[in-house]
Amino acid sequence: WVQPPPYAKQPTIYLADVMGETLTVPQDSTIRLSLYGEIGSVTVDETVSARTQDLTSVADLDQEFVIAQSGRLVIKGQEEAAWTIVATPDQPPFVEAVGDIETDGQGQFSQEFAAFDDYGIVQGRAWITLNLAEVDRRYGLQRAPLKRAPIELGLPLTISGSRADFTETLVEDLSKHVWAHQPVSIVFEVEDIRGQIGQSASLDVMLPARNFFDPMAKALIEQRRDVLWTPQNLPRVAQVLRTVSLSPDEVFRDLDDAKTLMDIIADL
Repeated sequence: WVQPPPYAKQPTIYLADVMGETLTVPQDSTIRLSLYGEIGSVTVDETVSARTQDLTSVADLDQEFVIAQSGRLVIKGQEEAAWTIVATPDQPPFVEAVGDIETDGQGQFSQEFAAFDDYGIVQGRAWITLNLAEVDRRYGLQRAPLKRAPIELGLPLTISGSRADFTETLVEDLSKHVWAHQPVSIVFEVEDIRGQIGQSASLDVMLPARNFFDPMAKALIEQRRDVLWTPQNLPRVAQVLRTVSLSPDEVFRDLDDAKTLMDIIADL
């Protein structure tokens, strides 16, 4: 028998039914042989497993090996049976961004992507990294930032359709991240059942996030970002916050907010 790997979802082939034929099967298919006769009267000659270690005797009556490459399978006895095996390798998966990134203005963004694999995608991720060379290094961003790992986002996989070829949309809100409104690179990555990885070309964008139009809100958000950028900004941030809140009656609609900010400054 030739048993294709489970992920291929193909039927088992009974070799006695296809004597002498050329068989095209997925790489990693398993050949199982049950031979009959006196030991030594039937032998197996094959070039598909590429085995170099743990070799069994060619005269064993029960044999099993995995197809690693194209080649020949020959069973020699009173008569000879032979098959040509064409092993089709599992291709790495493919993924790409589709269209432009979109944002609702409140912080949430969406990016469509398309993915493909011979037998189906099992998982996917999006990696977001800061393009530090493109950052406007003024004010609180002058200092070197803390080292941060890339942002990892899980990709949604289609539920109702085939995962061999589908289009989905990544939806996320990263407004609270220090890289909000900063230049980043987004790379989509998908994986198939054999662990093969496919990556998209880098998508260079300004990381979408919520927009603030109130001057005080904009100032507070900017200082929050500067604190997250590096703790070395703490003294400067405390000074800026004292300055913008110097006349609380004029800049706060609710004086309870002014008190909250004073507590924050004290903590800083």
